[in-house]
Amino acid sequence: MGKIAIEKLQTNTYDIILMDLQMPEMNGLEATEYIRKTMQSQIPIIALTADVTTADVSKCKEFELMIIFETY
Repeated sequence: MGKIAIEKLQTNTYDIILMDLQMPEMNGLEATEYIRKTMQSQIPIIALTADVTTADVSKCKEFELMIIFETY
């Protein structure tokens, strides 16, 4: 699904991206890293997840993602 997000961003214009961190093939952090480093895009990205680790939070800060997580 992260690959689909990148494909869509290459052909369309968006104001913001809502990115799930837990996706098959390419997760949200990998997709965000590609968007930031390879595409050189600074589009606002909000990361959504129900499960987050300290390492994920660090990566989100590194790639300037706002993270929202839900606990049950």
